[in-house]
Amino acid sequence: IGFQGMAMNLRREKFQDVRVRKALSYLMNRKLMNEKYMYDQYFLLNSYYPDLWESHENPKALNYPFDMDQARKLFAEAGYVPGAKGMLEKEGKPFTISFITASEDMRHLTLYQEALQKAGIQVSIEQISQSTLRKRLDEADFDMYWIAWGSSRLNDPEASWSSATANDPGTNNVTGLQDAIVDSLVKLQKTEFDLKKRQEILRALDLRLT
Repeated sequence: IGFQGMAMNLRREKFQDVRVRKALSYLMNRKLMNEKYMYDQYFLLNSYYPDLWESHENPKALNYPFDMDQARKLFAEAGYVPGAKGMLEKEGKPFTISFITASEDMRHLTLYQEALQKAGIQVSIEQISQSTLRKRLDEADFDMYWIAWGSSRLNDPEASWSSATANDPGTNNVTGLQDAIVDSLVKLQKTEFDLKKRQEILRALDLRLT
């Protein structure tokens, strides 16, 4: 199963607060994107392993509907307040985000950009060549990137989520996730040969990721 969405570079301090990540999720109007650009042909997922769940939905995970008020509340809890010009800042430093893309179609990004700016975030979009994009991703030189993910037949999570590869050049762990619980679940599923038990481990991993 393949899917697409926004990858945040967790190596950067501003994305390491879970309240900030949740706030940014509430500001992405996926329903409108699907209706406006995808003709309602896509599922709005709340799982990295949707094939493990009935109706492809993790019943214990949030689906993050668009909610400007909730986003602003979470930013405030994380210490971001409107400055003199109404833009969010923390300890006098503005909250800024840059997207990188090599695509000609930037409709999803510009729609997201508009919501982020209304919330008080300074946002820029860097439209670059495919070779430059690849280099920036390989070097983890980005804030956020719209990416398409896929999975193997056995849903092996190691390449995408293991801390061991988070800082390797060209890693498949694009977000740079480093989490001890995720690592323990990745290790546990590697030695589990009972499919049902392995799927339970992957469901626990999915809940941790979401």
